[in-house]
Amino acid sequence: AVRDGQTDLLDRLTGLAGQYASLREELTAQFASLASREQADQILAEIQRLSIRLQTPGRTGTSVDIPPPHVNFLGREDDIQWLLNRLQPGRTVTLCGPGGIGKSAIVAQALNRLQRAGTLTTLFPGGVFYHDFYKESQAAVALENIARECGEEPRPTRAAAAQRALANRTGLLVLDGCEQADDLDAVLAVRGQCAVMLTSRRHSDAPGEWRDLEPLPSMDAMTLLLDWAGNRIASPREARAIVELLGRLPLAVRLAGRYLATSGESATDYEKWLRESRLDALDHGKHQAESVPVLLARSIEALDDATQAALAVVGVLAPVSFDRSSVAAALDTSPAQAGRWLGKGVDYGLLLRPDERYTVSHALVHTFLRKRCVPTRDTVARLAANFTELSEEQSALGPAGYAVLNGERPHLGAVVQSCRDVGAWDALDRIAWAIHGFLEINGYWTEGMETMNAGLRGARMRNARANEGRYLGKIGSFHLRFGDARRAIEHYEQALEISREIGDRRGEGNHLGNLGLAYAALGDARRAIEHYEQALEISREIGDRRGEGNHLGNLGLAYADLGDARRAIEHYEQALEISREIGDRRG
Repeated sequence: AVRDGQTDLLDRLTGLAGQYASLREELTAQFASLASREQADQILAEIQRLSIRLQTPGRTGTSVDIPPPHVNFLGREDDIQWLLNRLQPGRTVTLCGPGGIGKSAIVAQALNRLQRAGTLTTLFPGGVFYHDFYKESQAAVALENIARECGEEPRPTRAAAAQRALANRTGLLVLDGCEQADDLDAVLAVRGQCAVMLTSRRHSDAPGEWRDLEPLPSMDAMTLLLDWAGNRIASPREARAIVELLGRLPLAVRLAGRYLATSGESATDYEKWLRESRLDALDHGKHQAESVPVLLARSIEALDDATQAALAVVGVLAPVSFDRSSVAAALDTSPAQAGRWLGKGVDYGLLLRPDERYTVSHALVHTFLRKRCVPTRDTVARLAANFTELSEEQSALGPAGYAVLNGERPHLGAVVQSCRDVGAWDALDRIAWAIHGFLEINGYWTEGMETMNAGLRGARMRNARANEGRYLGKIGSFHLRFGDARRAIEHYEQALEISREIGDRRGEGNHLGNLGLAYAALGDARRAIEHYEQALEISREIGDRRGEGNHLGNLGLAYADLGDARRAIEHYEQALEISREIGDRRG
């Protein structure tokens, strides 16, 4: 009866979104009266997550998510038409080619053309879902995002939720950079009758028709070079020689043009350097693969140390737009000074600045910066401290603050992983605990679990047993959210062992209570009762009246599951007495 009441209230909340503000107090009171405090906290988190989802336009409707068109796009009409002619429900098409040849740009151009013509939503009334594996390689995150955009919680699994989300939809999945995906098949398996458009450097990623992209025609490549280089190229012969040495790869041509426009080096000297680099001696495939790193190294070498340090911070951040204040905080300088350094990156074509924020000009540029420009541990720690402060400030504001953090979410994950990579463990602890609530409440459970796993690694590296136990307990709770009670139990038991080892009786009681919840989720009420009773004993021993009330309430639920209403009432009455004693109106 208790769980039926909870389900009924959730249904009411979802169905009466417009009246949410007026219902909040009523819902809060009713939920709290139905369960123990521990369960009420979890249920109220569900209310908050639902309220955020209901207040976010498009979450439960038709999502249309497409990348912006690329600047200075030139030609490629045959490739665009090939794509457009094959975009049909149930059909999968793939553009293949090396990095920097323009796959993502062609996809963006085709989608924006359909949108300008007003035919994108006509062709795909079920929505357009875009995922860039260059920015997030985990298939689990892609599946979670698809589910969330359609208003589905990622339960009992991410794949099941995404499949529900796309069922009976005539939509379009756009999957960019599929060679980076850790499990592309898992995403393709949920597509249903949606059309799918992929880009990849590998033919093996193409489940249907695929098309190899060719380099730009010579005249188009020369035009593009002149657009970027300005008056630095004196003759068509120089332009032709340079683009041929670059393999007519669009990204390589753009980098060369920006280098010539900014460095002051003559086209003659640049052509000579290209020949000395022996790019022309490579076969076609290696030529395309090697040209961009060679050009990027040349551009980086032309920059001063301070600018290279700024670009090292960019390599730590995710390959999405960022604010100069983040770079300034990492380098302990002013935003204005950071902007001057970043401006040099823009001049050389490494960065773009379409508005007040910056972004890397291409995924290959970001990959190169991560490998070539390595930041110090102190730099990473300062960057993490900046995002920790932002997360704490915005989380305190609730849904409005979460909207701000959602825009920075890729950076939060990237900074956590960088802290892990350089061993900035204290900074990692602070940012992990600052963002875990935001990730959990907003349904970013895969990222929340990744964050806790990074913290767990740090705790084990330092033999910080208390912290290790906290992380294990939180990871267990994420597994329980995903419906995997057995994995949750594994982590809770490890956390329990640590609490006993270090003599943390309060932690021991918490983990015993969580084990009870996990066994209850498995339908094993008797095992749940065993753990609740042990937790109750500890709460009484240490004088934790609130915890005592929580465990009594959980025992009441467990006895109700066994059909023993009288024993359930006994425990509820004891829990009620404690709530009144400590003035806990919610309990």
